[in-house]
Amino acid sequence: MKIGIGYANLQDSFNLGRKVVENAMKNGNIDAPAMVITFCGGRVDHDAYFKGLQKLVGNKVPIIGGSA
Repeated sequence: MKIGIGYANLQDSFNLGRKVVENAMKNGNIDAPAMVITFCGGRVDHDAYFKGLQKLVGNKVPIIGGSA
């Protein structure tokens, strides 16, 4: 099993989601994730963040997590 951890600090929620998952995949040397566990701050547009994640992993990969 491979695990990648990603972090980003961007104002745009869509690009934030995309960059977080991109960094996690790069850091974990992952080509195609089986699942994404993610968390974001309360000021993030959650729908746009989710769509940014899906942009890279697709809509068949389970994405779970929450906001703080």
